[in-house]
Amino acid sequence: MRKTWRHIAAALFVVSGCMIFLPLIEVSGISISLLDVMKMGIGSGADAWGELGEIAKNYMKPFFFLILALIVLILASAVLCEAAGWRRFYIPAFGGALIINVLVVICSVSVYQKMKALRSGLDFFGMGDVLRIRSLPIVLWCLIYAGIFTLCVLGLLKARQIPQTGAYDILPEGFHQKKNPWETQGRQSHPVTEQDYLNQIQSLEKEKQKQQKQQAWEQNLLSDYQGALRGKSGIFTGKVFLMEERVPVYFLWDGQQVSVAGQQSEEVLAEVFYLPVYGEYCVTPKERCCCFLESGQPLGKERHYYLSRGTILYLKDPRMKFELA
Repeated sequence: MRKTWRHIAAALFVVSGCMIFLPLIEVSGISISLLDVMKMGIGSGADAWGELGEIAKNYMKPFFFLILALIVLILASAVLCEAAGWRRFYIPAFGGALIINVLVVICSVSVYQKMKALRSGLDFFGMGDVLRIRSLPIVLWCLIYAGIFTLCVLGLLKARQIPQTGAYDILPEGFHQKKNPWETQGRQSHPVTEQDYLNQIQSLEKEKQKQQKQQAWEQNLLSDYQGALRGKSGIFTGKVFLMEERVPVYFLWDGQQVSVAGQQSEEVLAEVFYLPVYGEYCVTPKERCCCFLESGQPLGKERHYYLSRGTILYLKDPRMKFELA
């Protein structure tokens, strides 16, 4: 669902751009849209309205470039939302929506002042009631950009939940742990022969191959590992609850005993899931003072804690311990 938010935001921008076709101003029963205002700004279409068209042309001409800039900003924001990707779409969406609405406010204030002056002039001839502004396009505009800002907030909140831990290379063991075979052989009573040297090299090569096989086996094992919870006390001692990648598991409370379940209920104490990419568990307590580290340090409610494998937690009581295996 989250990956479609950028498409929704881009579509809302496009829909807001299409509102230039909706009637916004009504003059003596004639509906005028923003597109008509642009046409009047370049002297097109105003002649058909007679004297009222000539008056409207003089008042609306300065808004041609403002409306043109507004359309360009709307299209650019839609394109940037798609180009930014689903993880960072909220940045161009929020920036574009903010700039667009600032420009709209500037235009609205200017239009209001122009309309007020035009209406005052028409009142002199008893024609002030022929000029009205429609409210439907304004309501639709507010709803569209309320939706865009809502998607931006949701995108920001989801982005903050993704762990930002980087991947680091693990350096091999230091060279100081390796011994020079000639130094070892030199302490012996008999002289070092070429065969002794070759035997030592073969022994080191076999040790190296053995270590490489061991490392490959461990890497294959870790790549398939998806997490598990191991009971450390009480009725759960020795029992293992296998997990799946990024699928949450819940610690439940029935009033007397803690249990582990794959489905959420009303009495949830904490939520935990495994991140194979980082080799860590994400633990999120759902109640205050219900989840503790083995040292007794409490974990805060609704906060995300990324804990390494081997960490021991207890729920409610120190006798209810679980290991993040």
